[in-house]
Amino acid sequence: MENKRGNIRILSWNINCLPRIATVVARKPHDRVLGILNHLSRMQANIDIIVLQEVFRPDVRELLQKRLLDWQLCTINHPRCAFYEYGSGLFVAYRRSVVEHISAEFYKFPLPSRAMEDLFVRKGVLVVKCGINNNNMLATDRFVLLATHMQAYDYKWCKYARSKQLGLLKDISRQYNDYHRIIVGDFNIDAYNQQNPEYMHMLDILNAQDCIPSDKNKISSISHPDKSKKAANKRRPDGILFVSSSQNKAQVSTQGEILDYREYTDKFLTDHLPVHANIKFS
Repeated sequence: MENKRGNIRILSWNINCLPRIATVVARKPHDRVLGILNHLSRMQANIDIIVLQEVFRPDVRELLQKRLLDWQLCTINHPRCAFYEYGSGLFVAYRRSVVEHISAEFYKFPLPSRAMEDLFVRKGVLVVKCGINNNNMLATDRFVLLATHMQAYDYKWCKYARSKQLGLLKDISRQYNDYHRIIVGDFNIDAYNQQNPEYMHMLDILNAQDCIPSDKNKISSISHPDKSKKAANKRRPDGILFVSSSQNKAQVSTQGEILDYREYTDKFLTDHLPVHANIKFS
């Protein structure tokens, strides 16, 4: 499907490709990655930007990059930061015919006092400055993509760490006030409970608009292949938010959905749900 001028179609997905030392599942990720790629290939005509999280393994990154280049997409990886780290796990791909890549920069989050497994990775924000690729690019066609993966778990200190990370995300976002900003990633915040104060605080501090509808029935109807309570509780979707430019208050309409990848495969691919949003600049 051809993209209309001024539209950006984004997919975000945590694909759970952890370092080899992390989990048993991570040691044999290739079947899952091939399933994920098959799922993406079915959707590629409706995607302009793909944002993935937890792409820590070099072999998985290479496989993704090879397949995505075959799709005429351009990839951006954040490399390893140090010998003991596995990088940010953030992976962004975009369609050259639609998106013009201007620059990319990575901002790392400070390590929380109790880092747990985050001690071995470098979570942060990958900022990609972009424009909608057309012959007469307008100021309203410029946007900045902020891809991120925030601290996990619901312990008190984890929420405190997320609060600090959110403050940094806000400061980074404000550096690009002249641009529309699309914040994409795994926030590790329950974005589908409208009474969740942590989520409401995130929208407020970022002055953001949610691109994905709050559809609890949809989430509960997409059951986990593993029927255990523990697995079902982990099955959370990513988030996509929009922040308008301070100078160009263009009207923006968004339409998003939570996807069930089992429509294309019966395999257990990842413990997260992908989300897809269409953002229209007008």
